[in-house]
Amino acid sequence: MLDEFATMGSVAVEKTFGIKNPKVYLLNIGVEAAKGDTRSKEAYDLLKNNKNINFQGNIEARDFLSGKADVIVTDGFAGNVMLKTAEGTAKMLFSEIKDALMSSGKSKIAGLMLKGQLKTLAEKYDYKKAGSACLLGVNKALFKAHGNSDKTAIEHAIYSAENFIKSNIIEDIKEKMLGQLG
Repeated sequence: MLDEFATMGSVAVEKTFGIKNPKVYLLNIGVEAAKGDTRSKEAYDLLKNNKNINFQGNIEARDFLSGKADVIVTDGFAGNVMLKTAEGTAKMLFSEIKDALMSSGKSKIAGLMLKGQLKTLAEKYDYKKAGSACLLGVNKALFKAHGNSDKTAIEHAIYSAENFIKSNIIEDIKEKMLGQLG
C-alpha cells in the first residue's frame, strides 16, 4: 500500500506543482534503511525498487517541513499525527511570539517593525491556504478539509479540487499503477 501511495503521490506532485522527478521519502523513526518496524523495512525495500519514483530513503518527522522531500510516504494515522503536531507547534510558537512582543513598550515597537514579516510567515504556515488534502485513489480523488475549516479554507479547498480535476492526475496515476503491476 505504501508503495502505491508513493507512486500516486509522485504523480500528483509532478502534475500539481510541476516538479519533475519529485524526491520521495518514507516517514520513519530514523534515516537509516534498517530503522523502523517490519512494515517500514519492507516498504523501504519496495520503494527502493519502484522504478516509477525517485526514492531518496527515510525521513524523520522533524524534517518534514525542511523542503527536503517533495513526497513523504506514510500511513494515514502517522501522517495525520505529524501534520497536527506541526499545526499545534506553529500555533503555540506564534502565540508565544505575540506574547513576547506585547510584553513591554520596546518589544511592542519591535513588533510593529516586524509586523509585515511576521504576517507573511504566519500565512506561509496557515492550513487554510491549502484548504484541503487530496486523498488519492485510482478511480477518483477525495478532498478532505480540516474539521474546523472556515470560509477561507473551504474556498481554497474548492480551488485545489478544481485544479486537480483539470490536471488529469487520475488518468496519469492509473497509467503508472498499471505499469507498476505489469
